Amino acid sequence: MVKPDGDHDTQAVDEYGIPREPLLIPGMPLLNSAAQLLEWTASCINEFHALWRD
Repeated sequence: MVKPDGDHDTQAVDEYGIPREPLLIPGMPLLNSAAQLLEWTASCINEFHALWRD
């Protein structure tokens, strides 16, 4: 992947376009693997479902 000369503020990516640094989203824990992302997503769905039933 070739970057323009003036483009210095972009995040480093691997050969598949995946960022090398973890993505930080406010309110979301630092996730280091797909398994952690899946577990966090499932916990959010479970919390929403519990609120929906009440």
